Amino acid sequence: MAILGASEAPGGGRWFLGLNDAQFEERNPIGLVLLCEQGGNLLDFALPAEGLRELLGRLSKVGGERKINLVRVRDRYVIQVPGSEGA
Repeated sequence: MAILGASEAPGGGRWFLGLNDAQFEERNPIGLVLLCEQGGNLLDFALPAEGLRELLGRLSKVGGERKINLVRVRDRYVIQVPGSEGA
């Protein structure tokens, strides 16, 4: 299992995380856990390995890292994917 963590961005409702592509492929995890701090609380999101590589392949890559942009939209949390409509 790979684990990433981030604090809420200024303005709220948004977290920016980076996943090292090479390490992720080398370790071949069974899934990914996003730990997101929000006002003293910790939110956790578990993403199973099934379908994860396809999602990661659609995310922006900068300096060997996939950029994960998690956004709160009303009562839902969404990973924004470049080129997709909506949040």
